[in-house]
Amino acid sequence: MVPDSRWIAYSDWNELYRVSVDGGTPEKLTSEGFQEVLPSWSPDGKAIYFNDYPIAGHFRIRILDLATGKVSTMPGSDGYYAPRWSPDGQYLAATQNPPKSLAVYSVKTRQWRA
Repeated sequence: MVPDSRWIAYSDWNELYRVSVDGGTPEKLTSEGFQEVLPSWSPDGKAIYFNDYPIAGHFRIRILDLATGKVSTMPGSDGYYAPRWSPDGQYLAATQNPPKSLAVYSVKTRQWRA
């Protein structure tokens, strides 16, 4: 759910959508066709971090900028999936593959720590 608690992001295992917490018609957010999954709102609500289903096992974190609709790859995120933000917005946790372990990205240092 977005930090302002007005939107819910979800995936149908092909594309990302958002829908108002009050209901209504879902809005398709992506159309890259790479099986976008595991959406997680940025702390400021301006972006959604997610994974596209790995092609040949290559995980990476993708970022959807909601203002522009552009999708980019988070620098240094190769091998990471299932991104989730800390409540204070200072850290992003993700699973690292391989090895299957938890890693934490610091917004301040811009570095991953396993």
